[in-house]
Amino acid sequence: VRGLLEASVPGVAQMRGQRGEKTVTSMLSDCYNHGLWTLGPEDSAVNLQVVPAIRHIFAEMSKLEPSDPKRTSCLSTLAHACQDCQQVQAREILRIFGDLTAQNETFEMQLKYSLIREKEAALNRFITQKHRDCDLDHTRVQPWQQRPHLVSGYTALIGDEFGLDGLTAANSDRFLPQVMKELGKHPKRDLLEKLKNDMSVKEWLQTLLADINNQSSSADRLINRDCIFKWVQSNMS
Repeated sequence: VRGLLEASVPGVAQMRGQRGEKTVTSMLSDCYNHGLWTLGPEDSAVNLQVVPAIRHIFAEMSKLEPSDPKRTSCLSTLAHACQDCQQVQAREILRIFGDLTAQNETFEMQLKYSLIREKEAALNRFITQKHRDCDLDHTRVQPWQQRPHLVSGYTALIGDEFGLDGLTAANSDRFLPQVMKELGKHPKRDLLEKLKNDMSVKEWLQTLLADINNQSSSADRLINRDCIFKWVQSNMS
């Protein structure tokens, strides 16, 4: 883990997390071996997802050259997530894992997965509007008033209905009871309607078309092109 990180992430050896207590390389090594300690023991529900996910990520990144853009991007994201709370770390690990494995799914499932980022963006815009102080640091607001834990709260509240990823991680957030009080009472139907109305179908379709029409052989795609061709062939009649 340390070797892969140091070969691809400039300055990672000097990066520290847990409010300066540990190096980022040590934190990711510990996560690789045991999971995220604030989210329970190694066999907790969320760590049973996180540990295989981070091991898969490093296995896939080890197949790429140290300077490969995909490798540097993924490992840099993990390194910088360690400078935030472990809820953010879990979310980023599972997101990268999802991105790496989504193209093994059916065409329909890949389309659904491609919508997740749009949904997350809509939720974050809502949080920005509703919770004005959510991006202040821990010296100015309580943890359950900060964006990472508010995301957990809303994901636990509407994740199933809205089709968000990371429901297990959200339900494992140690501040979830306080977060739910912070959110107050939200009629799910109204919240879901507001988020749906804030999403742009046109932008999503334009993103899909740009991805499908990208002729580069090294493009990092949202949708597996072979899967598209197979779907078309089976649905032409």
